[in-house]
Amino acid sequence: MMRSAVAFAALIGAASVLVLSGATAQGRSRSYHPERRFAITLAPHSGDLAVLELDFPARRGARVSAGSLQVAAGAVFGADYLARAAARGRVAGRLVALVLLANRPTGPAEPVSVRLRLRASRALGVPARVIRSDPFTTAVAPAPRCAVSDTALAGLVAIGWRGQPLTGFTPAAAVAAAYDAVCGRAAPPALRQAVAPAPPQCSPGALCCLPTAICAPVPAPPVGPGTIPPPPGCTPCDPRPGFACPLVLAPGACVAGTGAPVRKGGA
Repeated sequence: MMRSAVAFAALIGAASVLVLSGATAQGRSRSYHPERRFAITLAPHSGDLAVLELDFPARRGARVSAGSLQVAAGAVFGADYLARAAARGRVAGRLVALVLLANRPTGPAEPVSVRLRLRASRALGVPARVIRSDPFTTAVAPAPRCAVSDTALAGLVAIGWRGQPLTGFTPAAAVAAAYDAVCGRAAPPALRQAVAPAPPQCSPGALCCLPTAICAPVPAPPVGPGTIPPPPGCTPCDPRPGFACPLVLAPGACVAGTGAPVRKGGA
C-alpha cells in the first residue's frame, strides 16, 4: 500500500510538471512574434528623392519603432541619404512609417537604384506599400492621395537614418518635407537645394569648377624658353565625404565667364 501511494504521488507530480511546461510553452508561442522580411527597390533620379509609405494595420499593442521596423540598404550606397520615421498614433486608422531615399548627384559610378531590406515585427501585420518618386525632376500628379496630414507630419519620430544628413534638416524634418514634396504640397525650397546643390557660378576673373570636377593643386609654372603656360587649374579643394583630392591633375578646369568645363588638347 505504501509503495502504491508513493508511486501515485510521483505520477501526480510528473503530470503537474507536464501541465506547467505545456502552459509555459503555450504562453511563449502566444507572445513570440517572428519577423516578417521583404525587399523593396527605390530608384529616384539623380538629384531627386523617393518616399516609401508603409501602412500597417493598427493592431492592439503594436507600435512602429526602431526595434519593430528595421531598414537596411545594399553595400553600394554612394552619396545617398536614407531616413525613416514613424507617425505618432494612428493615421486614418493605421500605423504609418515613412522611408526617405535622397539620391544626391555624384559621379557616373553612382548606383541607379538602391535595394532596401526591411524587417518588421509580425505583430505589425502586412503593410500596404506606396512609393512616390521624383518630385523635382518629373511633374507630380495634382493632389495625389496622401493620407498623412500636416499635423501627423509635424509629430513624426525618427527611427533610423544612414548617410550624410541633408543640410538644414533633422531626419524627421527631412522625411516630412520629402513627403510634402512627393504629394504635391508646398515643401521648403531648401529641400531641393539640400538634395541637389546648385553648381557655383563663375564670375569674370575668377576660377571655378563644377561640383563633380576633380580638384588638385594648381600646377607649377613651366620653366625654360619657349614653353607654353598651362591653362588655369582648380585651386586645392576640401574633399566632400566619400571623395578624395589627387595630388596631380591631368584634366582641365572651368574658365571664367563661360561656366563650362574646358579640357586641355589631347586630354
